[in-house]
Amino acid sequence: MTFKGRLILLIIGIHLGVIGGIALILDLNLYDYYVEDYTFIEFIQIVTGRTSFYLLLVGFILIMTVAYYPGAKK
Repeated sequence: MTFKGRLILLIIGIHLGVIGGIALILDLNLYDYYVEDYTFIEFIQIVTGRTSFYLLLVGFILIMTVAYYPGAKK
């Protein structure tokens, strides 16, 4: 993978992670999930049921892929 390709994937990964994180926080605050008494497992099920969680996850995976993918050999 070239430097330009890595840079583009890194930028996309950072943007997906930021958008997913902000959307997840806004979504959890909008529906007042912190007011109710949920167990930890119920709260994790609520979080993983949101689309914004998967945006955050894909962004993190892209960033890790760009960071640890081996460079081209010459």
